[in-house]
Amino acid sequence: GFELINRSRNGAERLTAPMVRKQGRLTEVSWDEALATAASGLRQGKKTHGHNAIAGIGSAWALNEENALLQRLVSATLGSAHIDSAPDDDGSTAGLALADGIGAFALTDIIKAHTIILIGADPSVRQPIVDLWLKKAVLKQGARVLLLHPRRTEMASYAVQTLAYREGSEEALLRLLTSLLMKDRRYDGQEGDLAAVGLPKADLDQLCAHAAPGDRKLVLADAAFFTNDVRVYLLKEFLAALGSNTASGLLFGSPNGYGASLSSRNAGQGKKGAERGMSGKEILLAAEQGSIKDLYILNLDRMTEETAVQVKKGADLVIGHALFLKGAARHADILFPAAAFSEKAGTMTNTSGLVQELRQALDPPAMVRPEAQVLQGILDRLGAPKT
Repeated sequence: GFELINRSRNGAERLTAPMVRKQGRLTEVSWDEALATAASGLRQGKKTHGHNAIAGIGSAWALNEENALLQRLVSATLGSAHIDSAPDDDGSTAGLALADGIGAFALTDIIKAHTIILIGADPSVRQPIVDLWLKKAVLKQGARVLLLHPRRTEMASYAVQTLAYREGSEEALLRLLTSLLMKDRRYDGQEGDLAAVGLPKADLDQLCAHAAPGDRKLVLADAAFFTNDVRVYLLKEFLAALGSNTASGLLFGSPNGYGASLSSRNAGQGKKGAERGMSGKEILLAAEQGSIKDLYILNLDRMTEETAVQVKKGADLVIGHALFLKGAARHADILFPAAAFSEKAGTMTNTSGLVQELRQALDPPAMVRPEAQVLQGILDRLGAPKT
């Protein structure tokens, strides 16, 4: 319970007061000083280096309201398109998949489907509720599960067929399956793709036969499957080849992956051409190389210390929130104590796109302020209009 929240596994104490780096050392300061220092630092950073040197890293472990306020700060107030989820958070590319119509599904769609195709997904580990619905669909409704995963997972016991493709050959696999479903050879190098996936063509033919036309189908891809834009395009092609009776969805492994991806899509990641903001991965690299000077990180607890050290090589100002003064948090220039999920209220969006309300169950330690309150405090000091 509360004691666990206040003490991390390695015994580090909760961060209970804001800290600002002075003469190289993080020093506890008043809330007023911390908020004023953050606002003036961001204002000065924009004046010195321009809006393109400012970036924000949101979090799939944060509330929708927190990600939205970070977006207001970085994009609407400071004018930068460089805002995205952290790279390990089912981030921006999943947001592009949502934008392209691969996305929201209802849990009841699992029960309605005759054939369910899982791509790169291990729901027993990452989405336990979805896992229960899938097993119910197989055992009670007689649904066929077709599993595409490089490793043997628990769901393999419930699947009528598993394609254990070679890890890293996901694009080749989608090209082959689309080509076979369309009964053509639109893709050159089919032999090369077959060699890459490491599967006999007969296995692929069998999967296509299982995905019979006319059947009600549901394709669920793990959000972590989308490591690049190409996979979004190839999955859309695959869905089209399966026919009009096919629904699709993304499976997120983090509490608010769907909400964070939507937030990324609505910010710089959703823009086209030159206006498109950097991805989370690109932001961190740009900070290391010195083209991003001011970086606001919503969740330092989930960032590795190694990444934080790299970021500080080129960034002048790193602002962030953390529950504990350890790891990446120790490398921030302005550090705000975070509130745990049980200590704040707001919303999250679950893996099927449903917005769920989170109610506050506990009071945070005396001086701790929820992230939304802190972000609003900085916005107020920057003269941002109230929403």
